[in-house]
Amino acid sequence: MKKTTKKLVAAFAAVTMACSALAFAACGGETEKTTEPQTTEIPQAKISYQFIGNYDELLSWGFVYDFRIDLTPDGVATVSIYRNEEDIATIEGTWKEAKDEDGENVMTIRDGVNPDGKYELYQESDGSYVLHDYYFTFMGGYSRKIDLKGSSKIAYEDDAAWKAAIQERRKDMDIPQPGGNQGGDKTDEPTQQPAPSEATELAVFKKDSSSITFLSDGTGKASVFGAMNRTFKWTKNGDTITFTEVKTGEGTEQGTIVLTGTTIKVTVNGGGTDYSVEFVDCDLSALK
Repeated sequence: MKKTTKKLVAAFAAVTMACSALAFAACGGETEKTTEPQTTEIPQAKISYQFIGNYDELLSWGFVYDFRIDLTPDGVATVSIYRNEEDIATIEGTWKEAKDEDGENVMTIRDGVNPDGKYELYQESDGSYVLHDYYFTFMGGYSRKIDLKGSSKIAYEDDAAWKAAIQERRKDMDIPQPGGNQGGDKTDEPTQQPAPSEATELAVFKKDSSSITFLSDGTGKASVFGAMNRTFKWTKNGDTITFTEVKTGEGTEQGTIVLTGTTIKVTVNGGGTDYSVEFVDCDLSALK
């Protein structure tokens, strides 16, 4: 009985080894490989939040502005400004999102332009944010403010898509050439160019985008920041020059010109605000 049992065990072992050998041969001599579970990386969004807005209140001055702020996951805030048909200007800042002491979501944006240093935005009930009073400068340092609304729904992935949408928005807008109105004053329509004159230029003084020109017939023209133009009359008596009839292109008297020593100060009013520019070290010896 014991011998029979031993023979059966030996036979079973032999069959098992034979099957294993066949299996090994069928696989070409390779051991079975185990497949590790695949992990798929979810790409991070290029833009976390995007803010969009436009400012058309300077249209009568010949300026339109569109704004876009892209907040990316690396903490960079990129402000894009598209004025008229100029190249898109960009400002780079920083941003972060956190919770305040009450557990409310609050976002902080810094762009290096805001005189207050930063913007703090609280999240709306729909998950969006509103950037109130975004501060921007124009025409030699004057400023305006605009509200921009932002969310995680990205409308424009790049400049090309954004610019195409802006051009569509502006296609029916009558944008005058910069250099004509007074910020919406109905009496100040875009400046008309004076009729050709035989008078010659006696003196021209410039400062950035501003200029003042004296003509030989006792008239002249001044441009403040390239957007507010005036004509005037001048008379010279010794070292004294008197300026009169400082007018807009429509013939409305508006503005003052004062000479102090060798400095000429031109002041005009736009939208209820006085704007001034000074031309220093003016050589007026050519004026007779």
